Amino acid sequence: RDLAESQFQFLILIGILFKIIEFLLIFSLINPKSFDQFRDNPYTHVKNGWQIIRRSPDLIKVFLNFTIVLIPSVVIFGKFEQPYVTGAGLPVAWLGVLYASAALLSMLITRHLAWLLLRFKRTTLMQLSGVVTLLAVTLASFLFDSLWIALVLFFVLRMIRSIRQPLYSGIINEHIPSGSRATTLSLLNLVDSAFDLIIL
Repeated sequence: RDLAESQFQFLILIGILFKIIEFLLIFSLINPKSFDQFRDNPYTHVKNGWQIIRRSPDLIKVFLNFTIVLIPSVVIFGKFEQPYVTGAGLPVAWLGVLYASAALLSMLITRHLAWLLLRFKRTTLMQLSGVVTLLAVTLASFLFDSLWIALVLFFVLRMIRSIRQPLYSGIINEHIPSGSRATTLSLLNLVDSAFDLIIL
């Protein structure tokens, strides 16, 4: 709403340009040569996936730790983060700088995640980052008058998101055998959707 009509048209043109580039890149994709043909009943993977989930309490704990923290911090807070920081006093024009800075910080964190893993166990990092995330979201719901507090909480939540996602992927892939990994992950996503409905 704060853009001039010419700026808005310029953004639309850039969007169209990149969609055309994206469309052209699709034609450069090549299907890999298949060495094995799948001959089993595909429902065996669904059955195997449910059995893996039922027989792995550690897998369920990691999944719950990730999901229950993800919904309030990413799904819910993600919808309110722009009004939160602008309501605290950040000019709308600075949102791009804020998001670019957050993306740069996330990249630096993921590139140096090995340094953290040398000092902490992955499960400890998951638990600690979960607690910090819930504290940050709780503080954000009460402290919305100070721009500095809003910016710190915004960056803390972005930073922790950058740590938790690769940690979760690594832990979960270790708990799921490769034979039915994709199906098991899809089944966990179904459970995640159920949690979305309950919490939201």
